[in-house]
Amino acid sequence: MLSNYLKIAWRNLKRQRLFSFLNLLGLAIGMAACLLILEYVQFERGFDDFHEKKERIFRVKQDRFNHGELSTEWAGGCAAVGFEAKANLPEVEAFTTLHKQKALFSVEDKHARMEDVYFATEDLFKVFSYKLISGDPQQALKEPFTMVIPESVAKRFFGEVDPMGKTIQLDGQENYRVTGVIQDPPGPSHLHIDAFLSFETFRGWEPDVITSWQWDGFLSYLLLAENTDPLAFLEKLNQLVQEKEGENLTQYDSDMKFHLQAVRDIHLNSDYMAEAETNGDGEAVNMLSLIAIFILLIAWINYINLSTARSIRRAREVGLRKTTGASNGQLISQFLLESFMLNIIAAILALTLYQIFRPYLIEVSGTPAAFSFWVHPVSWLIFLLMLLLGSFLAGLYPAFVLSSFQPAAVLKGTISGGKKGIKLRKGLVIFQFALSSLLIAGTLTVYQQLQYMKSMDLGVKLEQRLIVRGPMAIDSLYRSRQDIYYENLLKNPHISQVAFSSSIPGDPTNNNAGGIRRWGADASEGNTVEFVWMDHGYIDLYNIPVVAGRNFDPNHFTDTNTVILNQSGVALLGFSTPEDIIGQELHFWGEKVKVIGVIQDYNHKSLKVSGRPTICRYWPYLLSFQSILLDPHNLNETLSFIEKTYQEAFPNNPYEAYFADEYFNRQYLSDQRFSKVFGAFSILAILIACLGLFGLASYALSRRSKEMGIRKVLGANVTQLTTLISREFILLIVLANVIALPLAGWGISEWLSHFPYRMDMHWTLFLIPFVLILLVAMLTISSQTFKAANTNPVEALRSE
Repeated sequence: MLSNYLKIAWRNLKRQRLFSFLNLLGLAIGMAACLLILEYVQFERGFDDFHEKKERIFRVKQDRFNHGELSTEWAGGCAAVGFEAKANLPEVEAFTTLHKQKALFSVEDKHARMEDVYFATEDLFKVFSYKLISGDPQQALKEPFTMVIPESVAKRFFGEVDPMGKTIQLDGQENYRVTGVIQDPPGPSHLHIDAFLSFETFRGWEPDVITSWQWDGFLSYLLLAENTDPLAFLEKLNQLVQEKEGENLTQYDSDMKFHLQAVRDIHLNSDYMAEAETNGDGEAVNMLSLIAIFILLIAWINYINLSTARSIRRAREVGLRKTTGASNGQLISQFLLESFMLNIIAAILALTLYQIFRPYLIEVSGTPAAFSFWVHPVSWLIFLLMLLLGSFLAGLYPAFVLSSFQPAAVLKGTISGGKKGIKLRKGLVIFQFALSSLLIAGTLTVYQQLQYMKSMDLGVKLEQRLIVRGPMAIDSLYRSRQDIYYENLLKNPHISQVAFSSSIPGDPTNNNAGGIRRWGADASEGNTVEFVWMDHGYIDLYNIPVVAGRNFDPNHFTDTNTVILNQSGVALLGFSTPEDIIGQELHFWGEKVKVIGVIQDYNHKSLKVSGRPTICRYWPYLLSFQSILLDPHNLNETLSFIEKTYQEAFPNNPYEAYFADEYFNRQYLSDQRFSKVFGAFSILAILIACLGLFGLASYALSRRSKEMGIRKVLGANVTQLTTLISREFILLIVLANVIALPLAGWGISEWLSHFPYRMDMHWTLFLIPFVLILLVAMLTISSQTFKAANTNPVEALRSE
């Protein structure tokens, strides 16, 4: 019987070539798109999945409050919390504290700038599942000036030579002995590792670090004992903080609260000060997951629509089989088998499309090429469920419709499509195009918000500014070398200004100054502000307006004890106007500093975050960034000159440079990727919906061919016939947009509410999806109706 079912199924697929092709193509595109999206989603949700104890690892997030208001949310807070929690709370099985550094690694003639170097406490390997290839996990980070490196770093500096016991010089100063080599992490992590340095080294320089509750910037990870309730533990942790530091916090009218972040949640749900890396966007990943479901639903709806639409053509087959004794169950089995066969073919084609378009997704989304969706057993389960659910859910309704036909009615020729079937098909078409409208509106919103942020006035000028990373290997001659370097740069006629700073626009400062207040004021009046070290050239080079007072001046030797605030900082300290604060003296880390100027607020970071009160201090040496204002003429020669001048001034320091506007826009890279991915899959959704619409239009025309022939004989022209047939589908698409666009408006409003700087919701966001889908649908339908309307009426009426 099964073989007979297969033969019948195959014959029907061949007999109805157009419908079979449209069903097959729609299902294949839908499944391939779903697989591509799920690969990206699985990668983003798989961060830190390789840690064996991941369910029990939590990072301690810290919130600081001033005068009852939240002032800073730290990913990396004070170091004391980890040490005190381990010493006082039995639920803490182990902990590790990390402090991120940037360092220049030197081994003989090999030099490289390493961006992700961490001082780490000795129990690192009790918390995280980094696999040691060489070394003892209990001893590797116990002694000062020891380090553990990944195998990729070991090969980079030592080749095939065993690195154990060898030394690496950092920043041209201290030598660290390699006491361990770890295997490169087998999966993505929110911590990218170039090296772990023993925390005892840092503790030797700063003995009070482990007891300080006011020194932030340390990442603390706790491994909680099994069966520990995180919420109950967190309550105990915050009580401990009040016991240890409550009195001091009250004195300064401040407070601090801690939260636990599950290690696997960090990548998609954490964007705070001093993050280890720039993390992903959980909302974007959730939206893409929703798109995957939408696309698959649209593909399945196509199958249901086309299968039920052509059910009349198979009515005689059903009638004859029932009169020869076939039961409803046998017929349902037959039609489900056909659905299964079509889905298997579609699945094979989907895998082919997946392989073809995967490189494009990798390029657009930034997913590593080495990442494989199929190495995880759950991926195969998802694919199998997609196949089985598609076969069952999409095929079930058509199977029941076909098997329900009554033999007598069929053989008399009195059966029709039925009002219920027509209403269902119309409802599904509306649902398909409503989803498509939502996707287009979402794509437009993401794109326009991104363009809005990129085009908005930042309050600084970034064009033609070259950023050069400052040297890391320095010696006693550094200051004189920097002076010579500065003078030599300005001798070039195509260089007009040079400035040095600890941070640049687009680079997180990750520096907070607490306790800022008027000199002589009570400590409880202290405030927390961000701060930037800079020389006298920074403000002029970036064209930041000085609204009161003056800029730093190298001819004023006392300017090292002066500060400049932005307008938000002036308001935070309680002054009515910028002029009022000029000449005032402030507490800054126990020093008395004088306010000499106020600058206009500008966006130091992306427009995804609001600007903050900022204080600038003068210091022309040992700064991380060099900003150089260039003349656009002879640019290549100027860039070569800068590189040569840098290498002469700072030997053994790798030269690294980029343009300020490109660097600033890197902050929007993930948004650009999301916009492209969102847009590409939205187009696929419309394509699949139009495939179904094409099939339904073709079916409707075949049923109304005699009507069109009669109308043409009676004088109807091509335009009238095309309008007649198209009108029904156009009304459905209009109704789909009427339903979808208010939902889109609500969703857009909710999404934009997360941005401190956001575009206005313009009416074009709703008109464009409507017009675009209407045009595409009209072209799809008209291509069929125009062809049918031009057919000789004799072809349709010859049998009458």
